[in-house]
Amino acid sequence: VTGTGTLTAATYALAGGVVAGTLGSGIATVTGSVSLTGMTLADNLNINSGGTLTLGAFERIGAMTLVDVNAGELALGVNNNTVGAFTLRGGGLLSGTGTLTAATYALQGGSVNANLGLGVASVTDGLTLLNGALAAGTVGISSGTLLLGSTISLAAGATLTIGGSGVLDTASNANTITALTLNSGTVTGTGTLTAATYALAGGVVAGTLGS
Repeated sequence: VTGTGTLTAATYALAGGVVAGTLGSGIATVTGSVSLTGMTLADNLNINSGGTLTLGAFERIGAMTLVDVNAGELALGVNNNTVGAFTLRGGGLLSGTGTLTAATYALQGGSVNANLGLGVASVTDGLTLLNGALAAGTVGISSGTLLLGSTISLAAGATLTIGGSGVLDTASNANTITALTLNSGTVTGTGTLTAATYALAGGVVAGTLGS
């Protein structure tokens, strides 16, 4: 699909090929290998099992688009992009070295190898491996596990709240944040988690809290 005019449809079934033009509002579903050198302004962008959407430049996805990576892959490459909201589930993958920024990040199982920008992050299910850097100032883990893959996985200014059956696993990676609130759930791993304040109202500290 190419050209300077916008092609708008209620639904877009993207099973392969190149989008070099602009797709308008609607619901886009990626189920194959798709290169996005143009732009999509879809209201909802779903990247499902077997689907890989590769960005060819910065800001290829609309700033208001709700992105759901469900067992598929969003490949940023070196490119940054701002979207409305981001959901990762079903073992999906966010790859690349660029930064994806959204108002909210729903992490429900998968791998984040790229970076996530400012916003609010919630871990509510599954195992999420955070290899990149998460700049979100507010992080909540209410269920599932957030596994840190580096020493800069969490932002220094982050406030982290763990409740329910949520688990923070630092693995062997020391991280520094601003505040930890543990209402229930678990902090584990051999990496030291350091904060200015620790509010320990319940739960299990099986790892190490710093000074």
